[in-house]
Amino acid sequence: MAVNNQLNTATVPFPVFKNVVNISSAQVLAMYTSPVLIVPAQGAHKTIFVHDFFVEYAYGGTPYANGSGFAIQYGSAGSDSGLIITNSNIDPNGSASDFGGDPTVPFTNSDVVTSYVNQGVYASTTINNYTAGNGTFRVSLFYTIVTTTA
Repeated sequence: MAVNNQLNTATVPFPVFKNVVNISSAQVLAMYTSPVLIVPAQGAHKTIFVHDFFVEYAYGGTPYANGSGFAIQYGSAGSDSGLIITNSNIDPNGSASDFGGDPTVPFTNSDVVTSYVNQGVYASTTINNYTAGNGTFRVSLFYTIVTTTA
């Protein structure tokens, strides 16, 4: 007799966690070369499956300049070498507070599973560091921890 060892997610749902991180202006200015940790790596054979995120931008009186969009990525490599999960639709280059977020569909990148395993989730930008600005960000990230064989 075969034993069914598959998890029935209809009766045992995966837990969804939420992590909220405030990002200072100094951290925003350096996010391209020094991404900001949102959720730490969970250890061997575990990956963070990101469901959704929201970003609040609080305008501080001086708009950010010379930067790019706000991105959520796996890994802290910086310089746009992390695996981008999704980009936010907020505009920190403007002179007003903003709020945005996108539903995410992770693992659509062409890469191997081991690129996602035991990686933290970070906030970054996609082109370069901002050269000016003094607003702050608040990131709310919703995720599930998945155990892998990799």
